[in-house]
Amino acid sequence: MAAQYLSTAVVGSYSMPAWLERAKNDFLRRRITAHDLDEMHDAAVKAAIKDQEVAGLDVVSDGELRRDNMIDYFATRLPGVEIDRGSKASYYDFYESVVRNRMPMAPLGLVEHFRFLRRFTERRTKVSVTGPHSLVKRIRNQFYPTEEVFAVEIARIMNLELRELVRAGAEQIQIDEPYYSGFPEDLPWGVRAINTLVDGVDARLSLHVCYGNRYGKPSWEGSYRYL
Repeated sequence: MAAQYLSTAVVGSYSMPAWLERAKNDFLRRRITAHDLDEMHDAAVKAAIKDQEVAGLDVVSDGELRRDNMIDYFATRLPGVEIDRGSKASYYDFYESVVRNRMPMAPLGLVEHFRFLRRFTERRTKVSVTGPHSLVKRIRNQFYPTEEVFAVEIARIMNLELRELVRAGAEQIQIDEPYYSGFPEDLPWGVRAINTLVDGVDARLSLHVCYGNRYGKPSWEGSYRYL
């Protein structure tokens, strides 16, 4: 067997097919049911897995196709986050969200989606999660004294979910923190939040940092020297 020198995988989310974009907006406007959308998500994820396998990738993901965007997928699952369901016109927009009280510890439901991925591929798999620093930049904080305290609280909650993912068989976990690039001055406490997030998580960990790509445009300008 030839030696493998470079393991390949998709870094970000998989390209969203136009039919799924329409379905997500139809669900947002109450034209289809949650069950209808779930079935479409399942079909899209299976197709994304197959595409990655055909392309020869060593590590496959579910393409993050169940997610409207990198923030709302987690904001709607984090306990104690209030969501204004009428605050966005398109699935890709961000919900208005706020925390007004201490956040309780509770599962987020990521394991179910990971198990679906595992059922449809024999290749190594990867799960991506949005990091606490990026989440506190979009979820309004009306309870915790500082962004750092807020981020560490989110990290504690998500840490339990990452441990559950490992128990379910997750071997690789990617943490997405694009907001580091826009707020490099936060890096000292951002690192503390990340360390809380991954404490005791026995998996291969990676950190994805970029300058954003919403609507095909970067969110910030700069370099990676701050890292």
